[in-house]
Amino acid sequence: MNADDIKKELARAGHTRAQLAQLLKLDPSAITRLLQGKRQLKAAEADKIREWFALARLHPAVTLQNPQESDGQGGTVKQSAFFETAAQLLATFSIDDRIKLLRRAAEISEAHPTEEATAR
Repeated sequence: MNADDIKKELARAGHTRAQLAQLLKLDPSAITRLLQGKRQLKAAEADKIREWFALARLHPAVTLQNPQESDGQGGTVKQSAFFETAAQLLATFSIDDRIKLLRRAAEISEAHPTEEATAR
């Protein structure tokens, strides 16, 4: 994982550099140096980032601070009030607690797939 990969994933997931700094318990300036290629990414940091991005792919609606979805015409629209409320609630949790919660949600989803998921 390199700086360009991290930048692309941050943009795709709708995460910020500040959230990444919080996740890694680093000063935001360390994230800036990392993304400029002036700081090496440690193996443990890379693992945590990969897991965070993987969880964002599994549950994008609840991992984004401002959940939005495509309107099918290149724009975005707000998701349902449920997801907005869930995102606001999750924003009060620490990054580590969000990861634990979303990991557990993924386990439950895999153990009990919805009709929509099994139709795919």
